[in-house]
Amino acid sequence: MKDKLLKDIEILICKNNLKEAIKLTKTNYKKYKDICFLHQQLKILEKLKKNKDVITLLLKIIKLQSKDVFLIKKLAYKFFVNKQYKKAIKYYHMVVSLEPNNSKNYYNLACAYDYYNKFKEAEYYYNCALVVNPRDINALNNLGLIKYTNKNYTSAIKIFKKAMSINSEHPEAYHHMGIINRDYLNDMELAILYLRKARRLDPKYFNNTYQLALTYQKAQNIEMAKFEFNNCLKLNSSHKESIKALKKLN
Repeated sequence: MKDKLLKDIEILICKNNLKEAIKLTKTNYKKYKDICFLHQQLKILEKLKKNKDVITLLLKIIKLQSKDVFLIKKLAYKFFVNKQYKKAIKYYHMVVSLEPNNSKNYYNLACAYDYYNKFKEAEYYYNCALVVNPRDINALNNLGLIKYTNKNYTSAIKIFKKAMSINSEHPEAYHHMGIINRDYLNDMELAILYLRKARRLDPKYFNNTYQLALTYQKAQNIEMAKFEFNNCLKLNSSHKESIKALKKLN
């Protein structure tokens, strides 16, 4: 009987009759206390994009299935995108304890700490990700950013160079190396080379073009600065800083 009911609910979901489907999941969970009905309810709530209800239901299911890594990851991610970083950290810690040999888990935990402005903890878990997978480009990139933000430029340069040696087409590393060469090493020529490479690899990322324009401006190459600020306005016609810069240069 339960199998038939579950199939009926699945058909209703396929037909997009979600109100009727969710009624059946609730009624039949009360009757049978079978977690399968809760999983179907979760599927419907996700389709309806009811994030608060999804979180509430995930918490309920996890109490019944405390070792289900997939569900705990989903809950941690929901808290993360809702900017509830403290709660995200709690559940990413659970994920790490259940799957300690997965670098992505340490990376996600580090990101949650990063966004929560707990940079020492973030740095620690980015390094944990790199112990499990030394070629984790995203962990290297974010670790390099922490070093750069804390003005530990020597370490940041080493990390970004390592990222580029692992993946020579990783635009973020070239982008950050460009800014470091401009603002810290005062090497405009190398800064321009790095930022041009970053833009070639990711031409739609606005900040590649904007930082390149700022670098030409600092290098006092007025014509190229104007050219790149105009390119900024092609990407974002209302960008105030580019408009101001062009007026000043003209």
